[in-house]
Amino acid sequence: MIGPWTVTYHTNAVKVVALEESPTSADRLGSLTVRNGSRRPITMLYLRAANTEARVPFFPAVFEPGETKTLSIGLATTDHNLHIVAALFGDGEAAGDGDPAVVQGMRFWRVGYWLESVNCLSQALSLDHADLNDTSLDAWITSVSRTNVQPLEDVLRLFPGSPVKLKVQGANVGAKADFLVGVRQAADACRFFAQQLFEQPESSRSNALSAWQTAWQEGLVLQQKVVGIDMGVAE
Repeated sequence: MIGPWTVTYHTNAVKVVALEESPTSADRLGSLTVRNGSRRPITMLYLRAANTEARVPFFPAVFEPGETKTLSIGLATTDHNLHIVAALFGDGEAAGDGDPAVVQGMRFWRVGYWLESVNCLSQALSLDHADLNDTSLDAWITSVSRTNVQPLEDVLRLFPGSPVKLKVQGANVGAKADFLVGVRQAADACRFFAQQLFEQPESSRSNALSAWQTAWQEGLVLQQKVVGIDMGVAE
């Protein structure tokens, strides 16, 4: 028990140290402090509270053995039961602990999120910083929005040279579905930024886009490394 919360562990990789609900809402989980109790670096956790589930990726830095992190998570819940369902490790192919189906889903979700993030950055880099007018930004938003409705094979055609493409094509139905969820959530994040940029004055758009590109690209470097190791395609 952590206060009124009952914590159920499906993996021994982490330990909940503290849990505090948001003072502004009676049914939301505010902050969760966890310790990596394993001897392996953790790259993602999967949490469940009531009917709400959350993937917690660790970027730009992995969750090192013995390290403690406080996570700000908004999980709507109607009771006080928290499940620590699964963890992904960053030290080997398909390295994870917990519910096997969830571990698989996390892996393929992350591939989808990473690939679509690469696609989003590529589109951003093709924009003319000297002329970020409404028409060009609207075209970017439309292109990103299209990703949300594309079938699997159309999404994979965006990444002809990716070594993980065959992994996705050979995966089972559940893993492919999780891959597409990752793609669409990354597209949503990309579109959210593009829409924010659209709402800014044209005079400030170039600096905002440059700052975003730098931060996004730095995150992708680690994501690529982690995905490569996990999927067995690291160079």
